[in-house]
Amino acid sequence: LVKYKRYKMILSIISIFELLLCNHFVTTIFILLLPINVFEIFATKVKSKYIMFFLIISTFIIKKNIIVCEYFGVSLLGLVAYYYILNINCKMERITIKNDSLKEKNYRLLTNLENQIEYKRQITYTAKLQERNIIAQEIHDKLGHTISGSLIQLEAAKMILDKDSNKSKAIIQKTIDVLRVGMESIRFTLK
Repeated sequence: LVKYKRYKMILSIISIFELLLCNHFVTTIFILLLPINVFEIFATKVKSKYIMFFLIISTFIIKKNIIVCEYFGVSLLGLVAYYYILNINCKMERITIKNDSLKEKNYRLLTNLENQIEYKRQITYTAKLQERNIIAQEIHDKLGHTISGSLIQLEAAKMILDKDSNKSKAIIQKTIDVLRVGMESIRFTLK
């Protein structure tokens, strides 16, 4: 009922004094509740063989109108019950600690997973940008130079059209061929 050990110890000591007073002034049956309080005080600090020693000694101290075997039997049963509950409590504390640890690990894994998903998105976006830059560079290098060269040749063909029409036709045909190759290069790049 009480979480803090100091308060638990104080309440157990008060309870022992109340039981001794009730044993002395009211009825001797209250002495049967004494061992549980003693277990509560000494179980964490004293080994169980010393608690058993206390039980044996206390059977000789109690008044004779309570049967000693009853007291010892109730004390032993209380001791077994107390250690069983104490064991369950320790297991629950270990499970709680393990559960908290697993929750923390789960949180870290979830955070890492979210980071990995974001990292994957960034890599995908960067890869798209790199691919766009490569395509843009190829179009610029191939198409830009092809069109620039073709324009220069067409202007040259225009200038010599009146002087030498055959040479002008040859230049125009060469320019058409260069533009066709450039067109194929653009299709390949886009694919």
